[in-house]
Amino acid sequence: MLENFIAQNPHQADISALTRVLTSIPDYEAPTNVLPVDEMEERLRLIKKLEEHWENKFECYTRKPKDQYQPFGPMQISSLMVLGITELRDIAFTGNKIRGRAVRKAIFEGIWKMPAMAKWFLTKEWDALAKENLEIVSKAKEDRPVEPGTSPEPSTSRERLPSPPRSIKRSRKGRIQVSTEDGDTKVFKVDKDGNAVRSDKERDTRKELDDNRCIVLGTAHPDICPIIPHSFNKTPLKVAWLQENLESAAPFFNLDDTDLHTLFSHRVGVSDRRWNLVSLEKQLHDWWGRFYFAFKYLGTTEPLTGNDEAISTLKLQFHWMPRKADNNHLTTEERTAQNWTAQFKTSYGDPTTTKPLCAMTRPANGRIIKTGDLFYARIAEKELDKMVHAFAVQWALTKILAMAGGAGVLATERSPKYFDKDGRFVGETGLPAIDLEREIEKINKESLKEEEY
Repeated sequence: MLENFIAQNPHQADISALTRVLTSIPDYEAPTNVLPVDEMEERLRLIKKLEEHWENKFECYTRKPKDQYQPFGPMQISSLMVLGITELRDIAFTGNKIRGRAVRKAIFEGIWKMPAMAKWFLTKEWDALAKENLEIVSKAKEDRPVEPGTSPEPSTSRERLPSPPRSIKRSRKGRIQVSTEDGDTKVFKVDKDGNAVRSDKERDTRKELDDNRCIVLGTAHPDICPIIPHSFNKTPLKVAWLQENLESAAPFFNLDDTDLHTLFSHRVGVSDRRWNLVSLEKQLHDWWGRFYFAFKYLGTTEPLTGNDEAISTLKLQFHWMPRKADNNHLTTEERTAQNWTAQFKTSYGDPTTTKPLCAMTRPANGRIIKTGDLFYARIAEKELDKMVHAFAVQWALTKILAMAGGAGVLATERSPKYFDKDGRFVGETGLPAIDLEREIEKINKESLKEEEY
C-alpha cells in the first residue's frame, strides 16, 4: 500500500505529509467514558426512586397544585447522571427524616434550575431567558435595585458567602474601580447601562500565555474564547439572578457554592479574566459554543512551586461528546440501561458518520483529533485554582447537555414556576441549601433516629 501511494504521489510534499502522519505520536491518555455505563442500571433505579419521591411530595415541596407537576425530563435526568454514584445513593436512600428532606430539596432545586443555567451558556441575549424567568427576575429587580456599575447585594439566604468587594466606584469614563478586602484595586470597564465590557488587556495576556496559537491545532491568530461565557454575568440583572440561583448548581459541578459565587456572581464581568479564557481556532470556537466537545482537567504537568507568579501548565484531555440519535425522550418504563445507552451510537469527531461532518485534523501532521488527546494551557499559579474551577463547570455542564441530547434540547425546555423570589421552593419541607452542611453535622452529632420520610 505504501509503495502504491509513493508511486501515485511523486511530490515530495505528499510523501513527507504521510511520513508525519505515520511517525508522529500525539500526547494521549486513555479516556473514561462520558456516559456512566458501568453503573447505569443502578443509576437508573436510583433516579426512578427520586422521581417517585418528587411526584409523591411535589405539593409539599412547591406549594403548587398537582396539575403543575412535571416528571423528570432529559436535563433533570442528565444532571443526576453526573453525580457520583455514592452521592446518588445517599440522596435516594438517606434514612434520616430531616437530612433526607434537606438533601432532596437542594437537589430537586438544582435539577429544575439546570436548563436555565445551561441556556446562559448558549444565549448572548437576556430577553429569551428573562421571559421564562419573568416572575423571579422582576421580583429580584424590585427587591434589590441595582445602581449602574455595581453588583446587587446578596440576599439573606447567602449571608455565609464571601461579601462583595469592599468598595465599587463608578467613573465618568465608563469604568468601575473595585477595592477588595486584601487592599488590591482593579479597574473594569462598563457601558452606560452598567453592563461589563470585555477587557482587551486580559485577552492580550491570554494570547501571550498561549503563544498566540490555538492550543489544539497550533494555528496562528486564534479566537480568544471564554470558558464560562462573558454573557454569563455581563449585566447587573444576570448577577442578581445568579446570586440567588448559582449555589443550587454546586453539587453538579463538584464545587463549593462559595467558590462559584466568588468566581462568577459577586459583580458584573467578574469572570472576564485570563483564567477564564482559552485560545481556539475559529471552527473549534464555534463547536465549543455548541457543546460538541469539552476539556477535562487532569492536573498540572509539573509540581507547583509555591511562587504565585510562576507559570503553571494545565493538562487538558480533549473529549468529543456523544451524539444522541434523536431528541425523543424515554418514558420511565422505557428507561433501561440498554435503551438509554442505545441513544448514543456515535459521537462528534467521528469522520465516518453519515451526518454533517464534525471532525478536525492537526495541520502539522494530519492526525485526526480524537477523544483522549492531551493539550495544554498556561496560567500563573495564583490563578490556577480559578482556571481549574472554570474547566470543572464547563466539563460538567457539557456532559449534562450531551446526555440530554445536545444544545437543541433546550429549545423545548421550559423552566417551571416552582420557585419564590429567592430562587427556592416555597414549601416548608427542608432547609436552605446554604445551611445544609451545618444542619447535617448537627443531626449526626445528636445521633437522631427518625423514620424514613
